Amino acid sequence: MGTLAVVFLTSTAICFTSCRGNSSGLNDLDLPTDSVVIDTLFALKPTGTPCASLKLSLQFINDDKYASVNQALMKTGILNEEQTDSMPFSPTNMKKAIDAWVNCYAKDYSDAGKQIMEQEAEATQQLNWKYHVRTELKSGKNDNIVLLAQIENYEGGEHATSFTIAKNIERKTGKILGTKDIFSREELKKLQKDIVDKLANKEDCADLSELQEKGFFVGIEPYATENFILTDKGITFIYIPGEIAPAEKGEIRVMVEQD
Repeated sequence: MGTLAVVFLTSTAICFTSCRGNSSGLNDLDLPTDSVVIDTLFALKPTGTPCASLKLSLQFINDDKYASVNQALMKTGILNEEQTDSMPFSPTNMKKAIDAWVNCYAKDYSDAGKQIMEQEAEATQQLNWKYHVRTELKSGKNDNIVLLAQIENYEGGEHATSFTIAKNIERKTGKILGTKDIFSREELKKLQKDIVDKLANKEDCADLSELQEKGFFVGIEPYATENFILTDKGITFIYIPGEIAPAEKGEIRVMVEQD
């Protein structure tokens, strides 16, 4: 494993009440933000190949009052290692925590790569790992903070996977909101029907059975995913490729308007 080369870049952005909205119903965040930016390679051999490409551009709140929100950002599944630091994530701690995760990623790659090469020396192409993440923070319904993360991941296989993670975080408490925090059981049942109706209309299908003939919800009941964006305009459910339909259909978004 070569020397760990990590570059931290920070940029501060402050947006006031004049921020404009967009068609999704999201608004720019009226809080100061910083970003930790990392762009580095980890090579298994002195030749430089195979190697893992790690690119992160992660936004967080640059205000100690929102340490609970920053802590929630670390628990959204974007950094897929458990964080051992239980302290509130101030701006300083955010940078340290991400730095620690990068070192864990490098070690995991080195350990896995060496084991795979010992078992299959020719499997070098499968070891050209990639983990690229870019996040942005927006303002959603009730001034909740919406995290949007664009992720590209490859750890062997035929091709990389690209998907979006969306999380809604209470500004005051840092709680990550799930569907059960927002909707009653009856409302969730109606949402499931609304999702089917929206998809059926989009796919020119009459009902769920025709949707299933096209590969949607095969062998599973329709459901409202926990991957969603909540705004004053409604709720947008985001299904990653292959989750509810054949992967070649790509990412599927279903917008359900709310009263």
